[in-house]
Amino acid sequence: MNTQANIALVQEGYAAFGVGDIQKPLGLMAPDVVWDFPASNVVPWAGTFKGPAAVAKFFSAIMEHSEPQLFEPLHYVASEDRVVVLG
Repeated sequence: MNTQANIALVQEGYAAFGVGDIQKPLGLMAPDVVWDFPASNVVPWAGTFKGPAAVAKFFSAIMEHSEPQLFEPLHYVASEDRVVVLG
């Protein structure tokens, strides 16, 4: 895939998540995905999550401990086979 195709794939996953479909983005993830959310260890969803099952636990922790008010990915940056989303 080229960088534009990678960005489109990530945008597809975020769009699904934005309407409450968590399975779609999890299904788009590579088996060796690394999801990093650096924060204080008192934040239940902080840490590094490896693999789609671990990322699912990340999302479960967010939903269990918070009530999201706004979810808005603003920038997609891609290089080779990596995409970073800022929001």
